[in-house]
Amino acid sequence: MVKLTIVGRVSDGLPLAKGPRYVDEENHNFAIYKQQGEFILQEISREALPPLRMIIRVDHHCLSYMVENGICFITLCDSSYPRKLAFHYLQDLQKEFEKFERSLIDKITKPYSFVKFGNSVFEVI
Repeated sequence: MVKLTIVGRVSDGLPLAKGPRYVDEENHNFAIYKQQGEFILQEISREALPPLRMIIRVDHHCLSYMVENGICFITLCDSSYPRKLAFHYLQDLQKEFEKFERSLIDKITKPYSFVKFGNSVFEVI
């Protein structure tokens, strides 16, 4: 199950959107995972991590990321979640994000300007 999603611009590491998060009874603290996702985005923008696809294990979770057209898509899943499904999810997000004009994405200066998305529909403020 997808628990957290972050979409960011690679050129400067600016997070553009975060997705719905799943909270269960066992673990309410997703702030740490959000920080780790943002750190991964920063490392990709500094070229410290390869800008392709990767899975990073964190505790009993996996942070999977994919970079396409200068945009990084990151998701947090249980380590038992199939990797193939995680990347299909990221590919679906990438296809929806492509619908926005690149000039709009390049003009954004405020973190998380795409306030929310659900069912692969982004809303811009």
